[in-house]
Amino acid sequence: MPNLKVYVVQSILEASRSAWNAILPLMRETIMGALSAPKDVCHLTIVPCLGMDDQADVLVDVHYLAMPDRTSALASSAAEEIRALVVEEMGKRPDVRMIS
Repeated sequence: MPNLKVYVVQSILEASRSAWNAILPLMRETIMGALSAPKDVCHLTIVPCLGMDDQADVLVDVHYLAMPDRTSALASSAAEEIRALVVEEMGKRPDVRMIS
């Protein structure tokens, strides 16, 4: 574990599916580095969804096992890295939740 679920509004996902597929390895590398997790325990999924107009078009839920070295500051830093990656690569500012 960690498991990343990336919820993307369906119309946005359909318009840029290949770009979302391309960003998955970058997201995995980011979370592996941030949480010191090996590749074989990281699982990423993109979930198409319908949402409300006043919500973010992208939500990233990162579920990870709590460990002594995985402090709240480290989790916040990892969330910012993921947020910056999605903004840079996709032009969308996601909500990111780190859940242990």
